[in-house]
Amino acid sequence: AGLVRGLDALHKAGVVHRDLKPSNVMVTPQGRVVPLDFGLVVDAHAAVQQTIQGAVTGTLAYMAPEQARGVTELTAACDLYAVGVILYELLSGRLPFEGPVLRLMLAKQTEDPPRVARSVPSVPEDLDSLASALMDRDPAARPRIPQVLEALGVTHASRARTTSPSGATPRLVGRQAELASLDEAYRRSHGG
Repeated sequence: AGLVRGLDALHKAGVVHRDLKPSNVMVTPQGRVVPLDFGLVVDAHAAVQQTIQGAVTGTLAYMAPEQARGVTELTAACDLYAVGVILYELLSGRLPFEGPVLRLMLAKQTEDPPRVARSVPSVPEDLDSLASALMDRDPAARPRIPQVLEALGVTHASRARTTSPSGATPRLVGRQAELASLDEAYRRSHGG
């Protein structure tokens, strides 16, 4: 749920991450889940101008089918597909599609991922269904963030925390605390 809330803030700020994967997700000591590595982030409204026609950017195992095709108009649904792959991997211990690059690209275009329950019969049905829905090949058929949060048991009241009290768009990054943390880590690393 924390990852989905983080994506909600990104999407409300008008950007698509495009490279969501476990190594780009951090859990703080306080248990807060934070998406990282914004090197491939694009403005959702200008993604067409910022992506070269036919270019494939991101990590193939977590990439949505439309992203793997090199489609230039990428939406928040791409990030939600990656959440589905991460959820699938958490539940099953493996990726939904594996193999050489061309096999992965073809599978993402032509096959539905196997249900987690096929390899892990004890998986809760609601999480298995959510992972499958998030990895639907049709981006329009994937659940939206409010539906994902509801499926994860997040109430409407706790969802409201992603917006500021004034109703303004939430800030993407608050730099003071992060810079202080980086400065402290740098100082400690030089102390041995």
